[in-house]
Amino acid sequence: MSLQTRTETVSAAEVRYELEADSGLSDEAKQALAGAAAAGGVLEKRTTYRETSPIAIEKGAGWVLAFLDNFRQLLNAGITTQEMRIVAYVLDKMEYGNLVCLSQTATAKDFNCSQQAISKHFKSLEKRGFFVKSGGHLFVNSTIFAKGLATRMDEERRQHLAAAQDTRGGRFKTTLKVKKVKA
Repeated sequence: MSLQTRTETVSAAEVRYELEADSGLSDEAKQALAGAAAAGGVLEKRTTYRETSPIAIEKGAGWVLAFLDNFRQLLNAGITTQEMRIVAYVLDKMEYGNLVCLSQTATAKDFNCSQQAISKHFKSLEKRGFFVKSGGHLFVNSTIFAKGLATRMDEERRQHLAAAQDTRGGRFKTTLKVKKVKA
């Protein structure tokens, strides 16, 4: 089956039905549609039909996109086994858009070690290119790993993904093209 898309204009009354039905829309999308419907707006609805795969990611399973050439570069930079454990921990905890909101003290507790040891590992990982500091925030370098698909993120998270890109002067290849998505 080839991809088929149908576009139609729908009334506010139809939108209300979509909001009440289990349509698979996020709560944020439902609120935005409810606002447009309340204002009496007319909306464009696109329905896409495509054949699906019999395999899907289990709900709640942790995942990230890994860019293998750059991941190999990170490994070749000499990260230790403990740092690799920290990488896995951070990847599991980071937000969509690669923002890291972790306390080094809590991380140290989870690893049963001192906060100073975690700080040393974080600094080492930043030096090797895993972490990127930008605008007062800490990110995982999105040229190596990315969490989330830019087309499904809000503008703030897309900006985070873009801010998290650091090629380290050409050591890592550019991997993502983060474009602004029309609202």
